[in-house]
Amino acid sequence: MPTVPADWSRDEFLSRTISTISYLSSYLRKCLIGVSLTIGFTMQTYAAIMITAVQSGPDVVFSSPGGTLDLSGLTINSVQGSTLGTASIQPDFPYFIVGGSQSIYPYSVYAGATLPSPFGTGGYVEATSSSGYAGPGIFSQLGVLIPTGYISGATFDPFWSVYAGQTFAGLGMTPGTYATTWSTDSIVLNVQTVPIPSAIWLFLSALGIVGWVRRRPT
Repeated sequence: MPTVPADWSRDEFLSRTISTISYLSSYLRKCLIGVSLTIGFTMQTYAAIMITAVQSGPDVVFSSPGGTLDLSGLTINSVQGSTLGTASIQPDFPYFIVGGSQSIYPYSVYAGATLPSPFGTGGYVEATSSSGYAGPGIFSQLGVLIPTGYISGATFDPFWSVYAGQTFAGLGMTPGTYATTWSTDSIVLNVQTVPIPSAIWLFLSALGIVGWVRRRPT
């Protein structure tokens, strides 16, 4: 049974334990996002841009380590300014834009790619937060979405988007690999579950200690 230092009051012990739980919760979230980015780096040899979607605690996170795209196999179709650019998804279309701030980015639409099947049955949802460079995306009826001004072969820095308080089921997403390909390059969305890191057991143990202390007679 856990022991409490003699000079600690019950309230002090609870305060310290809750602080530890808060730290472990934050660490766990970072671990899951790190796993997502690691998966992207591992798969980089199979796609110029790999985007991974994982369940990170109470949120769904889309992330990519970045990369480059060779656009020589595509043909520019149009430039979209006011209607596209906010990080968002629509699994049943399929459509997604990942990364960048929540402001509107102008995107150029490129034709000539083979687009994937829908990655679920969910409708349109905007991300609650995004960071990093504005990444590429797809729009089923239009084509590949590339931030206007991007030069073929240039590097995309890491980018990600968070859907807070969401699950795959809530967003209507189906785990799987969804590739957008053309003659010179590709964009792959990998929707998958990941193993829970070992830190979760420390987190659950801390919760057990709190429960024991609260039941302990004063």
